[in-house]
Amino acid sequence: MLARLKQANRLAHERIEEAVALLRKTGRPMLVAANKVDRPGQESAGAEFYALGADRPLFISAAHGLGVDELLDAIVERLPAAQAPPAAHPDLRVALIGRPNVGKSSLLNRMAGFARAIVHEEPGTTRDTLDVPLKLGERELILIDTAGIRRPTRVKGELEHHAVARAIDTIRRADVLLLVIDATEGVTDQDARLARLVESNDRALVVVVNKWDAAATLKRRVPAFVRDLNQRYPFLDFARLLFTSALTGDGVDRILPAALEAGDAFRSTLQTSQLNRILAQATAAMDPPIVDRHRLNLMYVTQVGSSPPRFRFFCNLERDIPAHYIRFLEGRFRAAFELRGTPIRFEFRKAPGSRAGSRPATPGRVTARAPAR
Repeated sequence: MLARLKQANRLAHERIEEAVALLRKTGRPMLVAANKVDRPGQESAGAEFYALGADRPLFISAAHGLGVDELLDAIVERLPAAQAPPAAHPDLRVALIGRPNVGKSSLLNRMAGFARAIVHEEPGTTRDTLDVPLKLGERELILIDTAGIRRPTRVKGELEHHAVARAIDTIRRADVLLLVIDATEGVTDQDARLARLVESNDRALVVVVNKWDAAATLKRRVPAFVRDLNQRYPFLDFARLLFTSALTGDGVDRILPAALEAGDAFRSTLQTSQLNRILAQATAAMDPPIVDRHRLNLMYVTQVGSSPPRFRFFCNLERDIPAHYIRFLEGRFRAAFELRGTPIRFEFRKAPGSRAGSRPATPGRVTARAPAR
């Protein structure tokens, strides 16, 4: 029995020497750690480890934590100097948002080309945001999956509250939001709330109606769906509407091109001469309204910002401009410059030297957003 133990120890020692020889060929720093040294004084039994030709062997006890700190310090000393990873500067950040179980993770997996996100029939599988780098042609994208966002009264538990908070934060760091809607349920009030959240944070939007394969079996039709959407939520009419199925892949290939289109519109920079040409055409097509017995006189317009586009109109009035005329101007500028998928912001300022209206002008500026129709 003793002979067998000696033979086993000899074979084990030979294998250790072979392993050390292979490691030495790599030219990398090497440490020898002898485990199961559970009591002081056992180090003398490990004298043979000095013969391996490495640095001084370290005697540790994984069970009791003895010597582990010294081992970690030795590892850190031999690590190469830290190098900062190259900063990621994607052309566009695109995030999927929506209620739980509408198919956001399934769509992300389809667009990524592999199962990057966990998918399960039970709502709430996604608990945190997930960033996936993608390349579409020459464009670098970051595709972001988020947890489902339910109505605040239905959010339960600290974990879900955290997940919802992270999803809402994602809206602020993305350029384009893909609002995913369950086609079998139609557009719900919570979907509309999320769309309003996107709009209030000045972000571009694409509406993705998912599970259309299932909706088709329920005799749903695209024209009726679009008509109902426009009647109930007219403020969504600036966003492109796509009908998809993450299960079959139908329509998924149109999502990223639509997001890029919305992103380009979101960052548009337009020439002042072009803007004033469209303004002249708009005022010729519809007379500006009368406000407090004074005809609105839009003298000129210029772009003062992007992401989203912001236009400043210099005129004789800067308040109480009718909402229908703001919507008219928005439609003309959208159509002329193909600003699909992005919100547009208008500011009205009194031009120097212009005559005041019947009431004194308020200081500063007025930012106009076309209200829901």
